[in-house]
Amino acid sequence: MNNHSYGAIKDYQDGNLDSRYFGTVPEYGYEAPDFIKIVEAYGIKTKVINSHDALSKNIRDILAYDGPIVCDVDLGNDTFVVLDPV
Repeated sequence: MNNHSYGAIKDYQDGNLDSRYFGTVPEYGYEAPDFIKIVEAYGIKTKVINSHDALSKNIRDILAYDGPIVCDVDLGNDTFVVLDPV
């Protein structure tokens, strides 16, 4: 799940630090690693999912693949994880 930032920290910065994103987004010094390149360097299959259409087209092949596969699911820059307390 790729939101191109330290999303939880960015969310905290929104609520408590007037959206000062120092160290959490490219504009303020943080650039997320290219995990696809890292995974490919180890010879592992990869897939980038950047739309619902791409997910629909690729999900069967991904699930049927016999071996390791890493999917980079692009959620966009402003996606945050919301934890639902149980």
